Amino acid sequence: MCLWGIVNTFTEHRWGREGWSHGDYQHTAMGIIWWCGGLLGMWLTRKNNVRSFIPAFLLIFTGYAMSQHAQHLEISTKVHALFGIVLMGAGVTRIIEISIILQDLASSTSGKILSFQHLPPLCLVLSGILFMSANEEQLILVKDLGADHSAYIMVVVGAGFMIYLWMIILLSFYLRLVGYNENGELSQQSYHQVSSNEAQEFELSDLSDHEERTP
Repeated sequence: MCLWGIVNTFTEHRWGREGWSHGDYQHTAMGIIWWCGGLLGMWLTRKNNVRSFIPAFLLIFTGYAMSQHAQHLEISTKVHALFGIVLMGAGVTRIIEISIILQDLASSTSGKILSFQHLPPLCLVLSGILFMSANEEQLILVKDLGADHSAYIMVVVGAGFMIYLWMIILLSFYLRLVGYNENGELSQQSYHQVSSNEAQEFELSDLSDHEERTP
């Protein structure tokens, strides 16, 4: 976040070469808050791998800015507004997850993924899909087709649900390939349960005698 903020601060406007527009002010200000917040977040997490709420806080401010980002088309403005709201939801739910649900721990005490923990990444996926689908050319096509912003948003959000489902399926498939179940626990399917009788048949003394006889 810090690095992106620095790049965004000095690339969204040609400093000293042109006048400032509404978009230049907003995008440059967004870059400033990202590198300032990024520095604070890195400082707060410099010891003991403590989780920080600063990235989530930055998402809230970024979402607010996007929700107030006026566009040339009314339908584009409304899609941007929902994108900002969902992004703010991602930030709020992440803060709740870190500070209340997990209480600064890396995971739950059971080691399993809690249902609430799906909300922040799902909101991030949905906000990203909404942002990518808010380009002006695409929304002009939607307007020409006679559709309104609500119908368009529901289709886009549906696509976001499918993308998140695909991500979860891939993650579950990967965990099974490496020998873990969906809860992150080591699967016992590929292991044989050793009984007490079988354990007694294996004597370490035989191994030590064999090592002594080996030149």
